[in-house]
Amino acid sequence: MRIGAMLAVLTVLAGGFAALPYWIASAGDKTIFGFVQECGSSLPVYLDGVTVTLVDAQGVLQPQTYTTTGGGLFDFNPNPANYLLRFAFGGYYTTETAPFRFDGSLHVRKDVCLTKMPDRDTTLSVLVVDQVTNFHPDEAPSFDKNFVQSEDAGPRFYQNASGNFTQVSKSPLWYRNTGDFTVRWRGALIFYNIDYIWYNSFNGTMQILNSAVSLDLAANRRYLNVTYWFSSPTAQLAFYPVVPGTYIVKKDGVAWNAENTGWKLEVNTGVITILGNFLFGTNSLTVTYQSSGAIPNAAVNLFDKGQKQVVSSALTNGTGWATFPIWKATLELQVSRDLYEPYTADVNTTTTNFTRVILVKGIVINGHVLRADTGRPITQGVVGFLYNTNPAIPTFKRVIAANVSFSSYRFAAEAGQTYKMVIDADGFAAATRTITFPVTNPVDIYLTPSDKEVYRTTATYSRTNWSAMSVYRNLTLRADSTIPSLKLS
Repeated sequence: MRIGAMLAVLTVLAGGFAALPYWIASAGDKTIFGFVQECGSSLPVYLDGVTVTLVDAQGVLQPQTYTTTGGGLFDFNPNPANYLLRFAFGGYYTTETAPFRFDGSLHVRKDVCLTKMPDRDTTLSVLVVDQVTNFHPDEAPSFDKNFVQSEDAGPRFYQNASGNFTQVSKSPLWYRNTGDFTVRWRGALIFYNIDYIWYNSFNGTMQILNSAVSLDLAANRRYLNVTYWFSSPTAQLAFYPVVPGTYIVKKDGVAWNAENTGWKLEVNTGVITILGNFLFGTNSLTVTYQSSGAIPNAAVNLFDKGQKQVVSSALTNGTGWATFPIWKATLELQVSRDLYEPYTADVNTTTTNFTRVILVKGIVINGHVLRADTGRPITQGVVGFLYNTNPAIPTFKRVIAANVSFSSYRFAAEAGQTYKMVIDADGFAAATRTITFPVTNPVDIYLTPSDKEVYRTTATYSRTNWSAMSVYRNLTLRADSTIPSLKLS
């Protein structure tokens, strides 16, 4: 009977302790709770609607979320583990607690206050372009023109010390010769340079030279029908953005040095606008310039150095633009895109609402991640990072994540720097390598399988008293063990 009872106990122990490495104690009715309020308010201003995330400090358990209600309250009933709390709310800086232990024996209270961000009372537009430029000689912009079949210019008749005038409603005029327009007074054709002239073709002003016509218009303000063409004063270059300082505008084949008086060019959109002293249809215009390619889908962040967090982020659109509502301050602009070097610079939104970022193609480092024992590719759980060893490099540029596809990895690094490359994969020991330039690709990385974890439970009993039993657990773990709630020093 004693042996049978002992075997029964051992069977229960063996079944129970076999699962011990992945067993998680229940917290019962004990919780992690607290209240969220606004920092610095004279009376407590509790914040409802805050997203509170409970994060396993070891990164094993799935995060839990809670939205504060009822005076800023959050309340979790998790399993025992080491946790941290993260708080996010629109218009406030994100806050995170230090890691803490929750063993399920007591309630744990964590009150937090959130700092309000300044009001977003301005905007910042960012244009991201490639460093590579293209040359475009003597491009002739196409200005749209339209036809007016008949328009009575009589109602706009006026007189001054210089003579008798009227205007057509559409301008600037477009014509090559007098055959491109006609003017009739009371149905009768009147003639250019005899009865009238175009006093200012750019704004559509006509001077009436015929006194009979002038007297009639002064009395009736009608019966002067004009047929004509007019042009748009703006056109867009075929390639943009334009590189500032690289363009030359020519009028009738001669350099037209009249920027901002005779014409203006918006380099970001490639739109050229004629401001005056130009007869459409008669004068010709060409532009010689260099353009750079806009970069879509670049990640653009505005980083608040004081709060050490990103306060606004976006992806550039198809034409390379990203626009942020933001407050007036000096912030760090961070831009990244696959195959390009990361970019960072300070921008003062108090003095500017636009900046152009030129990204430089990175030096590509690529290869495959393979098993050291078999040479086979490792296709799951591969990650890689480049760490710049130069402490003077801005933090944002110091770490570059790999673009990974199955067993292949790729970095775009900054030339002239020294990096520590780390490649890792689930179930394998990480490999490190120092990277200096030039680099010969591919740089294949061989990973060694990690040691197997060992979970051993030993039950002993007294030879003289079989009811006295001791149980010992012996665990051999990897540094990246996935046992929930495990705290490694």
